[in-house]
Amino acid sequence: MICAIIFPANLSTSAMIFLAGLMLLYLGGVPFKYLALLFASILTLGVLVVILSLTVPALQKTFPRAQTWVNRIVNFSENKTVKSDENYQVAHAKVAIVNGGIKGRGPGKSTQRNVLPLPNSDYVYAILIEEWGFLGGFAVVFAYVVLLLRGKRIFNLASDPLAAYLGVGLSLSMVLQAFINMAVAVDFFPVTGQTLPLISMGGVSVIFTCISLGIILSTSRSVNVSKISVNVS
Repeated sequence: MICAIIFPANLSTSAMIFLAGLMLLYLGGVPFKYLALLFASILTLGVLVVILSLTVPALQKTFPRAQTWVNRIVNFSENKTVKSDENYQVAHAKVAIVNGGIKGRGPGKSTQRNVLPLPNSDYVYAILIEEWGFLGGFAVVFAYVVLLLRGKRIFNLASDPLAAYLGVGLSLSMVLQAFINMAVAVDFFPVTGQTLPLISMGGVSVIFTCISLGIILSTSRSVNVSKISVNVS
């Protein structure tokens, strides 16, 4: 229901929440075949809605961003030499990554941040690699993986089911958002507008990230100490 409400205005966020929900259902023991059937059904329905919104005038007001979604996918899949704002961003993001090399140019020495339209949000990962190199980029990926593993550990050890699912669910959402942002920056995924948690400059996104981390820390208090003792022994 939440995904359906968000879908007309923000496809990427609704898709991210839906995927995180599927992962939670899988962790909760729902058979994979049912999740695959649900995913295929929702994907088919989503594609049908987008097609209808482009062809039926009455639906264009309900889904005003449908054409934008299609354009982003087309720009990603077609020839990158075609000039567009999004291809311009991707091209300079690649330049930033190449300039970074292994060790980077150094903090504050990025040249592409003066060229990219959104160097502090959508493409901050490319700027981070330019300044800190591939080593810095790998360190960021590793940090998000650690966050996900800690959320999974809370899920395994928490005595309260609500705390367990909250901890791993919020961790999944943050890490999934991070990997989507990084995939866009390195041209592995179409432009989505998702920010990089804990790094990108933003308003609501930063507030949500801080609240999520606070909830994750709070859920860790429900960890069953006896389970930790058994694992250690």
